Amino acid sequence: GEHMKAVMEENGVDASGVILDPQRKIALAFVTFDAERKPTYLFYRENAASASLSAEEIDPAVFQGAQA
Repeated sequence: GEHMKAVMEENGVDASGVILDPQRKIALAFVTFDAERKPTYLFYRENAASASLSAEEIDPAVFQGAQA
């Protein structure tokens, strides 16, 4: 999580709303493509930090003015 947050900040992404949990890891997703370019997805998210996030930990102000 710390590495991902640092990469986001290095690339100009405001990561001030990111909450780190030193007891848990981030979820991972892998994508592979077959010969017809059809994707297959594999997710590792058991006991991931995002699964333990509660609504009370989220600051709605973080999303004001957000753009994608």
